Amino acid sequence: VGDSAARDHASLQQRIPACAGDGILVFGPDGNILSANPAVERITGYATADLLAGKIRWADIIHEADQDRFAASQQACPQSREQDSIAYWITDATGQARCLEQINASLHDNVGTHLGVVGTVRDITHRSKADIQLPAPHESLHLAVSGANLGIWDFDMRTGAVAHNQRLLEMVREPNAQGRVDFDAWKNSLHPEDSAAVLAAFYAHADGKAPIYEAEYRIQSRSGEWRWMLSLGHVVKRDETGAALRMVGIQLDITERMRAEAKTVRTAQVNAAMVELCKTMIAEKGPDEVGRILVQHAKSLTNSPACFVAQMPAQSGSPANKADADHARSFERLWHRLLASPKALIVNETVTDPAFAGMKMDSTPMHRLVAVPACIGDTVLGMVVTANADRDYTEDDAQVLEQFARLYALCLDRCNAMAVLRRSEELFRAQYRSIPMPTFTWQRRDGDFFLLDLNDAALEGTVGLGPVIIGKRIQDMVPDQPGPLALLEQCHASQSPVSQEMRVVHPFLRRELILTFSCAFIQPDLVLMHAEDITRRKRAEETVRRRRRCGARNDEAMRAISSVG
Repeated sequence: VGDSAARDHASLQQRIPACAGDGILVFGPDGNILSANPAVERITGYATADLLAGKIRWADIIHEADQDRFAASQQACPQSREQDSIAYWITDATGQARCLEQINASLHDNVGTHLGVVGTVRDITHRSKADIQLPAPHESLHLAVSGANLGIWDFDMRTGAVAHNQRLLEMVREPNAQGRVDFDAWKNSLHPEDSAAVLAAFYAHADGKAPIYEAEYRIQSRSGEWRWMLSLGHVVKRDETGAALRMVGIQLDITERMRAEAKTVRTAQVNAAMVELCKTMIAEKGPDEVGRILVQHAKSLTNSPACFVAQMPAQSGSPANKADADHARSFERLWHRLLASPKALIVNETVTDPAFAGMKMDSTPMHRLVAVPACIGDTVLGMVVTANADRDYTEDDAQVLEQFARLYALCLDRCNAMAVLRRSEELFRAQYRSIPMPTFTWQRRDGDFFLLDLNDAALEGTVGLGPVIIGKRIQDMVPDQPGPLALLEQCHASQSPVSQEMRVVHPFLRRELILTFSCAFIQPDLVLMHAEDITRRKRAEETVRRRRRCGARNDEAMRAISSVG
């Protein structure tokens, strides 16, 4: 019975540390951990097996400011053979700062030989600041790091273990099997285009070839999005050969900054392209030349191997340069889609549109495309389309093409307007030439009027005012009164039609004429003048009036004679 009780008592003593709420550590004379109960892993987050195997040294997780004080306490314990208490800060497995209170007791064998130190640790982080005796800079640093949203990492280059905070864990796509970030998990999250340069910078500093480790790179988050990071690190411990043992650093998400910088560069490139397109339009090179330059810039700014611009077809509903029947039907669907909803259309593999299945442009499959209508108001005049089989398009790409499409629409509209204007001018000139009365077009320059054009009647009519006008002797016809030039000024000033009857002396025919000058305001520098010869009509009217006056006098005389008789 006595032996059984003794065995039970020994078994009970062995189970007590496993049930304890506080962590119990046994340090050997060399400072390595010989034993650790489960509470140690619960408090610190570090696996017991890693602590016992020496992959994680207890001294390395203690904050640098507390390391000397902790070492002195461990060394003093065997000499005093009394319990000693110390509070210090560590970085736990998640990168968080924790304050531990440790009570040390010296461990001896039966003959008094020192075997090590037994330390009982308790997490006192949540006590009031007044109760926790720790340096204020650690707390300030923790607050600053949290406020800056920084990921912190502490890399043990001997074991590959990485101590980090929660923010760093959120930045990496896939943690390891233990739900933590190790060196391999971080490497696997790097963008393939950035991986080689980042690792080269990392090892250059580790090998002492660079003063610090600094790199900007893309890393894939858990959502699958590629985000830009800035990472800075520094080796804080090397061995006697100079090999790096420990490197600490930070990782900062700079995605928004990189996007802003890229947007600034892209905006400058778009503005330069718009200036070139505007110059081409001003030079009246026409839609074909504007379209050629537009395609060149659209390919570059949207990273697209294929791009085309097209005017709205008059009949078929598909671009004339797409002769292939299958392609023509696909483009016809594209036209109808833009006509039905005149706004940018983005098609990516994630939102594949079966209407464009099998569609190609310049040998590029168009299962990823952006199509933007070139509109004036609600009228679609044409479209701009880019295609890329290797990348998804974004709203930024559509906005770039929308700016180009607006300019292309203006070019098409201007071209159409010029064609209409030319037809209108031809019609106007035909009608202008056929006007039966002398007609003159005056242009105002530098405060004076100059003859711009005159019709056939002005040259061939009986009045023959053309030579008078051309010889600038129009004012000689009315030397003592305001004449046609004054009427031009009145019409130009009032911007409304004016008309006035004038008796003039023809400077070449040397006879008096009665003319009606009518002026119409066309635009700020153009006035149209008609000169109608009403001499015969006025003289006929005067003859009728004279005859009426003579008849009236005869009638009056006859009445007088009758009254005398």
